[in-house]
Amino acid sequence: MAFKYNYAIVQRIPKSFAQKYPKINVDQANEEQETLVEILRQSAIDILEIDVEERHPTSPFVDDTAVIINNIALMCNPYGNRQGEVSAIRQTLKRQLGMKVAEISIDGAALEGSDVLFTDKEIIVGISPHTNEAGATCVAKTFPEYPVTTVTVHPLESKKAGHTSLKDLVCMAGASVIAVGLSPSAQKTLKEINWKASYNYRIIQLPEDQACNCLYVNGYLVHLAPDLIPSSIGIFENKIDYNRIPISLPHLVEQRVSMTKLCLLVQKTKNTNLKSIMSTLP
Repeated sequence: MAFKYNYAIVQRIPKSFAQKYPKINVDQANEEQETLVEILRQSAIDILEIDVEERHPTSPFVDDTAVIINNIALMCNPYGNRQGEVSAIRQTLKRQLGMKVAEISIDGAALEGSDVLFTDKEIIVGISPHTNEAGATCVAKTFPEYPVTTVTVHPLESKKAGHTSLKDLVCMAGASVIAVGLSPSAQKTLKEINWKASYNYRIIQLPEDQACNCLYVNGYLVHLAPDLIPSSIGIFENKIDYNRIPISLPHLVEQRVSMTKLCLLVQKTKNTNLKSIMSTLP
């Protein structure tokens, strides 16, 4: 069943993360990541934590590394020198979860998991500087049972010099429910989705772009705390009639770090032969 997960892969934020986010307070960022991990645990998800890796500053962005649907993981080819990160996730998926792993099959294909939105009915792939048409074709070949739609990821002005991923513009906020910001960038991408998608969705429009970066897991909608999205919280309260969990990530939000990038959600039938899963997060 879609949006039902039993594992999440996370990786601690290294000191080298400051190479990408010079104003980051790594200790504070790790404390906020820990808050996310605890919420996932409370949502009946087991945590697989990969050791901190100083050689890879962007290693906490585990969602970039794989697209996981129906017990198959397509390993991505993220922008930049990130194959070390992908390798660590590949090993975890294969060795600890026994998952079937597929690889990028087209030369020159670029693909980041944060540019891929699975709706349970189809797959929407955002074409961005980090994901190209060849990457979208690899997604279609790996998951032929689902229609694949491509849309343009329009950069957010609020991201400044940072990269905008599809999930910065639109996210699943429930079964057949899409959350989207009201910025021109998000609205342009939504217009493409409405035009190209094979299915119709209930759309929740949110004044703050960061409000749409949410997680729908095991019947819970995890979204930013009211003080971080003061103009959007009332919409969540009025439009969402299922369980919501507000999460306070003030420092990460200030640094424009997307919550969805910090965990790789996995739906996998539990196996008593799995290796022991331990998390060093308290």
